[in-house]
Parts: sequence; C-alpha cells; structure tokens
Amino acid sequence: MAHDLSDFTAGDTGSKLRISFIDVDKGALIRPFSGVFNASIIVKPQGASAVERTVSVLSGVDDGYGEYTLLSTDLVVGTLQTQVKITKVADATFVRELRIKNYTVGAALS
Repeated sequence: MAHDLSDFTAGDTGSKLRISFIDVDKGALIRPFSGVFNASIIVKPQGASAVERTVSVLSGVDDGYGEYTLLSTDLVVGTLQTQVKITKVADATFVRELRIKNYTVGAALS
C-alpha cells in the first residue's frame, strides 16, 4: 500500500517554519543576527502569486534563527514554495536570498 507523505495539511493553522540563517561562505549560523539583520520570507502557494511577509527573528540562545507561522491560505493542496531574504538593519541593503524550498501540502481527511 502506498503512503501519501506531505509536509503540511491544506488549510491547517499554526504550522511554523523554523529558519536557519546560514552564512554559505562559512557554513555556520549568522551571529549576531538579531538587531543586525532583518529577514522576510516570500511565500508562493500552489496556483497563487508570491507574497513577501515578515519573519520573526529570534534572539538570545536562538540568535541566528527565525520563525514564520504559515497562514491557512498558504497551505493549498500542491506545492508551497518559499524563499528567505536577508537585509542589513543599518542601511537596508540586501544581503542574500537563499534557495527556493519546496514543501508538499496534502489534502485534509474529511
């Protein structure tokens, strides 16, 4: 019997993405991140337009990470694409845009 594996369920609420801000040159977390950089995430649900949203940048022991809580409208059956953008707080210069990530959104049982 085949199993249908998905990363998220369509229409779910409260699902979060935890984002690691990695310096690709060093292969390590960008620290300090909190207060030095801002992050946003571009979210493109299946069949919809891409929208840029704010990422909650974490601090303290979680410095170098961020979180984004997916909206139920982000979770449409099919492929959800995301991409993170990082900018410097001091002058709003663009730092890096990471690779596109694809997540599978499966149907909810009814």
